[in-house]
Amino acid sequence: MYQKILNFIKYHNAFTIGLALVFVFSGAIFASEDVRQAVIGQEIVTEIGVDNSQLLSADLENFDINLKINNVLEDEENYYIDYTFNTIAVRDNIWQPVVKTERFTVNKTALGDRDLGIYLAEELGEVAMSEIVYLKEAQKSEKERGRTQIVKTSDYTGLIGLTLDLKNKILPGYEPVVKPPEIVVQPEPVSCQPNWSCPAWSPDVASAFLGQEFIQTRVCQDMNNCGISDGRPAEQQIAIGTFQSETGLTTIFYLDADFDGYGNANQSINTTSAPEDGLHYVLNNTDCNDENSAINQGATEICDGIDNNCDGLIDEDLNQQCGTLDVGACQFGTQTCTGGVWGECVGAIEPVAEICDDGIDNDCDGKVDAEDEDCQIDTGQTGVNTDTTPPVITLLGDATVNINVGDTYTDDGATALDDVDGDTTAQIVIVNPVDTTTAGTYTITYNVSDAAGNAAAEVIRTVIVNAVAPPDADGDGVVDSEDACPEVAGDFCRGCPQPECTGCQSPTCPETGQPVCQDDNSLCIAPNATGVCQEGTCAFTCNDGYQKDDNGVCQPIESPPEQ
Repeated sequence: MYQKILNFIKYHNAFTIGLALVFVFSGAIFASEDVRQAVIGQEIVTEIGVDNSQLLSADLENFDINLKINNVLEDEENYYIDYTFNTIAVRDNIWQPVVKTERFTVNKTALGDRDLGIYLAEELGEVAMSEIVYLKEAQKSEKERGRTQIVKTSDYTGLIGLTLDLKNKILPGYEPVVKPPEIVVQPEPVSCQPNWSCPAWSPDVASAFLGQEFIQTRVCQDMNNCGISDGRPAEQQIAIGTFQSETGLTTIFYLDADFDGYGNANQSINTTSAPEDGLHYVLNNTDCNDENSAINQGATEICDGIDNNCDGLIDEDLNQQCGTLDVGACQFGTQTCTGGVWGECVGAIEPVAEICDDGIDNDCDGKVDAEDEDCQIDTGQTGVNTDTTPPVITLLGDATVNINVGDTYTDDGATALDDVDGDTTAQIVIVNPVDTTTAGTYTITYNVSDAAGNAAAEVIRTVIVNAVAPPDADGDGVVDSEDACPEVAGDFCRGCPQPECTGCQSPTCPETGQPVCQDDNSLCIAPNATGVCQEGTCAFTCNDGYQKDDNGVCQPIESPPEQ
């Protein structure tokens, strides 16, 4: 078949037809789409390199970065500023002008009382300057390499437009698609060494308080565009804040009057360290009641009508199990706390007298019908229970117990006695919620039922866990941390007794420290004179028209007799 085609080409002028047939019958050798397209005439072109002409010609000294704030968002912790700016970057293998979109995060605590707009102007100014510095470094690097452009190379020449050289049986200018194998010595590949350029870390350490840890980030770019990450610098790090106000560190300390580790948001001091004025200060301000150490963010909410854990809610999500048993037909119920009071027990099913022959454990003793002693009583009537008297619970120990936070509490328990079943102490169900780590009032309940299902009257014990009071060495009601005279009882001046003053001095309470005796002019009184107290002694000056006599008493000045 092939020989007939060749003879047709050799002896006839219809070469175009013959050439087309060769392509049809030889299509299997062209494995790739690129080769097939080349055979039918399409030229395949590859682009390599980066065009750096626009970067080289850019006037970076007068470059308009046009940084613009487009949106400001916030949550409880941060402000989020979305902004755009002009720059020059590689897109489609060309250094060209682009508009970048970025987001800047400002921590509200670090911002403090500074103006957000003024702060952003400073920080975004640093971002813009860093971008200009980066472009200048990139321009310098590209100038050292010289101008480069995208180079287009033809992988396949194509056949359209070629004329057959019949004598030599070749197509001049055609590069064969399928070439005979040849030994090619590959040169050693030239390695590309990345040249990393990184902007300044953001946010700046000056935006966070001195000593505060936070995360800084940056995005580094390879100026040589190697496409590899070898030697890429770190783009995230933990930094320590350096911000200080004009008067020192902006550390805010909050008064913790009840010593529970939680501060009062309404009483704070800006200082370099915790004040040493005898009071207690902390770094948080989450206490909603700084007069009660049992009320703070770390406390457990209890049913007392108070917001114990400072979450703005009172007695929220407080439920407790109620009921006697969860055996047979019985089941526990649920009580919900509202306004400091436990509500009705909902859903509880209590024991009742055993009903014989119904297949149900009605009295919830674990025995059904014939197994239950109540159905074995010889009364002449099947299933009739003659025991209707409940047992009696007797509390052991005090009905009200007072302990302090941190004490160990062991319950004294109770006993139970039934007129039919005898001692039922072992069957008492005790619910003990006492938590000695948290101040509050707790109720322990004691319940029991006899074999006939008669429930005893519930007995309770109240356990009060008191918060530990701060020390008061002299017992005058002023705690030592606030007592200017912690060793001597008194109430004249911050826990100090009133001093005994002599002469014309009176006791005075200064702004700080213990009371003192000071000169009191009001105690220097004499007729016809003005008195001044000097170191406890009165000094008098006679009024106009008076003079002192031999006894130091101011007397009227007598006019001389007329001549």
